Amino acid sequence: MYIRANVSDPLGAYDISGAEITILDPDGNKLVDSAPMVLEANGSAWALFNYSYRLDDNASAGEYKVYVRAYETNGVYDTGSTTFIIPKCVSIEPNNSALAYPGQKVLYHHYINNTTPIPNLFNIFVQSSSGWNITLYDSSMNMMAYDSDGDGVWDWVNSSFDRDSDGNPDTGWMQGYTSFEIYVEVHVPSNAVLGSVDTTIVTVHSFFGRCSDSAKDVTTVIPEYSFEHFPAFFMVFLFMICSIRKVMKRYKIKNDANDKRKK
Repeated sequence: MYIRANVSDPLGAYDISGAEITILDPDGNKLVDSAPMVLEANGSAWALFNYSYRLDDNASAGEYKVYVRAYETNGVYDTGSTTFIIPKCVSIEPNNSALAYPGQKVLYHHYINNTTPIPNLFNIFVQSSSGWNITLYDSSMNMMAYDSDGDGVWDWVNSSFDRDSDGNPDTGWMQGYTSFEIYVEVHVPSNAVLGSVDTTIVTVHSFFGRCSDSAKDVTTVIPEYSFEHFPAFFMVFLFMICSIRKVMKRYKIKNDANDKRKK
């Protein structure tokens, strides 16, 4: 990456003394911190500085910020800024959430998208924050891989879904701008604590090692016979209460009328 900064001095006094550069990654970390720039050319009212920087092969996708500060000999300075973007080569969506009772298996659906025109292969990793069993399926529900403790290391991988032979399930080679569907099955243990929350992270990495993306599957444990699982029961229950109230009201009106006739 080659950055040039053209600094002007309206007074034209040949007193632009230097410039320095700071580069921030998408997370705000300083990749370059106030590094001096090289003077390339100058005149009485201007100076051209440059700086060369090589981004890491695994640089994160996102917006990078560049700040250049130029100085005069008397200490006066001015700052300019710009941005550049490294686009994602892959995305996985959506984030999911569900309620589940102990012993239940929850199936989460995801799309892995090659967001570039270049063919790519993406390895798939899944990790459960609670150490629950994870099973990975393709769109036809063929088992791709299995992890007994959700530690992010697969215990078994179907060789038919390990095209690059690295021990991890993958999408196979995807053409540009295409998608690959997967299902992540999270097995809630029968002894799971009620109210506990598991966050399962599904991560995809490019074969070329230059980009990745993640999605979350959040599972909250509830009682097996909780209200959330039986909304129809409450509808019936409310209907029964309303019906009983109507019958009692009609019965009361009829009895009141009989009492009046007797009098």
